[in-house]
Amino acid sequence: MMVIFLPKANATIKRIQLSFNCLLIFTIIDEYREVINSSFKIFQMKKIKKLLYFTILTGLFICNNSIEIIAQNQQIADSLKAVTIENFDSGSVDLSSYPVEDEDPQDWELNSIFTYQNSPWSLKLYGNTWKIQTIQPVLINEGDVWQVSAYISSESEIQGFAIMDNENVLFYSFAGSEEVDPEIWVPVYQGCFPQDQWNVYQLPVADNWMSFFNYLPEITKLVYINDNDGFSQGVVYFDNIINITSDLASIPEVAIDYSVGAVYKDEEGSKFADVQFTSEVIDPDSETHDYFWDFGDGTASTEENPLHSFL
Repeated sequence: MMVIFLPKANATIKRIQLSFNCLLIFTIIDEYREVINSSFKIFQMKKIKKLLYFTILTGLFICNNSIEIIAQNQQIADSLKAVTIENFDSGSVDLSSYPVEDEDPQDWELNSIFTYQNSPWSLKLYGNTWKIQTIQPVLINEGDVWQVSAYISSESEIQGFAIMDNENVLFYSFAGSEEVDPEIWVPVYQGCFPQDQWNVYQLPVADNWMSFFNYLPEITKLVYINDNDGFSQGVVYFDNIINITSDLASIPEVAIDYSVGAVYKDEEGSKFADVQFTSEVIDPDSETHDYFWDFGDGTASTEENPLHSFL
């Protein structure tokens, strides 16, 4: 049996300025449930008088976006609720050298040609260059997600981004030919996205920092990385670093219940049971929804709370 829950196509998805359709699929499985996403809770399997087994609520949340420049299946979140951390729009930036690594300290510039969504300026690194920017302290709260826009013009050994507090550094590798150490770097994006276009990298900074250092920091520095100890030196551009936590769509909470009604036989002696299904959707992003119930016997319903007779 399968239940598909769809937010209305014309519903406004809270915290996402761009329009997209979100599909939340709930798979009801006969005897067990496969965990598709670890963030969903596993519910107790129930049995309806030897006629019906089902497990409540396994969810897969898929967002299909219509976005000009996007890496993989990430959502771009550029609404007014996003908090800008750095976008270089002022046309000036003070950068210092990352200790030991910044071998070409002058090989950077603010560039007005390759910019994200026609912004005034981006930061270009083109040498074996690691630059630090001191920023106004930003407190990382539970669940915070940052988004960094980057353009890989040509590959170096490591092209990435990092955040620092006064004690630790969290490194993200976006691209590059070098296999990074996962004890130091978060390499999840390395090599995933195409070159010669702007890609957005969404970084779960709160969860990652907790995983590495077991506390939530106050970020005081950003690090821009174009690491290359070889002869050919890649080029990378950075732009529009924002906190998108308030722009992310909320995962709906869905509860499904049932009650078994009359159990009876037809004229041929076949036994039936009437089952009343009810659903409750708590969705901060939409008040109206479409429903599709597949009862597993070739019949279906689009009602919110359908009644079905099982043989």
